[in-house]
Amino acid sequence: MLWEEGERNIEPENQLKMIESMKNSENSTILVAEDGNGLVGYLLVIGGNARRNRHSGYIVFGILKATEKKVLVLFYSKIRTMGI
Repeated sequence: MLWEEGERNIEPENQLKMIESMKNSENSTILVAEDGNGLVGYLLVIGGNARRNRHSGYIVFGILKATEKKVLVLFYSKIRTMGI
């Protein structure tokens, strides 16, 4: 689902729990893209939790508009090398 600016209120505590959970998962990961000014994009790969869907996953990303083409190419090439 696509969220517009201001539609999603994410609490820092919830984000920290999600990041910790993904760090401990074998089939999930987080990638970030930065430039000299800070974060310009992120990519989440969230794998299934049950045996029947561990082979599948969701890909979620957010990219700063000004850098979208460059960051998309970077993320695409990375997930290709990961076999996703």
